[in-house]
Amino acid sequence: MHAFLLSIYFRVYSNYIEIKDKKGNDIIVTKGDFNICYNYISRAFSPSFSIIFTLNRSDEGNHKIELRNIGQEDIKKLNKILSENLGITLQLCD
Repeated sequence: MHAFLLSIYFRVYSNYIEIKDKKGNDIIVTKGDFNICYNYISRAFSPSFSIIFTLNRSDEGNHKIELRNIGQEDIKKLNKILSENLGITLQLCD
């Protein structure tokens, strides 16, 4: 399944989701490898979100990947895709 959002591109496979940002960077999301959350960014004319993927693989240590300027519809679609395919619910970051 492919899903084009305003700022991100998804390809959904049986046990992982591949996400490409505007710059073409690949982020592979598999259940258990990532902690995913989102932040609200308040701007006067165009409020948006950022999605933060925290990679916690033991062999690589922790590091964060952030997708910025994500629209509200993108968040809704991403949440639906993650939920239906990997059983992950997108939460606000602490």
